[in-house]
Amino acid sequence: MTGKSFTFLFIRNDAHVRRFGLSRPGFVLLVAAAFLVISSAILGSYAGYLFWDRYRDLRVAHMDVRQKLDLQEERLQRLQNLEAFMRSFDPERLESILDTPGAQGITPDAWPQEEELSIASE
Repeated sequence: MTGKSFTFLFIRNDAHVRRFGLSRPGFVLLVAAAFLVISSAILGSYAGYLFWDRYRDLRVAHMDVRQKLDLQEERLQRLQNLEAFMRSFDPERLESILDTPGAQGITPDAWPQEEELSIASE
């Protein structure tokens, strides 16, 4: 039985008949290769769907985080502008802006420095 082989005939209407012989191990190898190609295509499609779904969720989460970051950057910029204004203030002008009589006792030297603020916030 080791001498048996499979014969494939390819027939076209406008050409001669072509005959191909394939041994039993070659046929098994061909079937196994076809199975591997088909199964890898199916698994690849499933993985692509899964990863695309995950990508879409991450993209939405990234947009939310980006919006929060933009708002925080805008708030930080405003606070930095306010700090720069307060550090370069004139006590009389600050009193007129804030309309508080106690603003004259506030001096920029009495404010905590950046190092102290970073330690206190941690």
